[in-house]
Amino acid sequence: MNPTWLRLEIATGGLSLIGASSLVIYGEVFAPSGTVSVSDGCKIFGRVAASGFQITALGIVEQP
Repeated sequence: MNPTWLRLEIATGGLSLIGASSLVIYGEVFAPSGTVSVSDGCKIFGRVAASGFQITALGIVEQP
């Protein structure tokens, strides 16, 4: 999969990936006024741009 094919643009607020170890996003996440949180084995394969960023409890972010 190509992570540049999907781009999530979140105008207000952020994104939390929590509690589903099989949850994977292949793409870019853009949240200029929010926080992106990745935990509990969730994964983002792509780029993240946000005002806040948090990785906990086995969360994974991998850039292409």
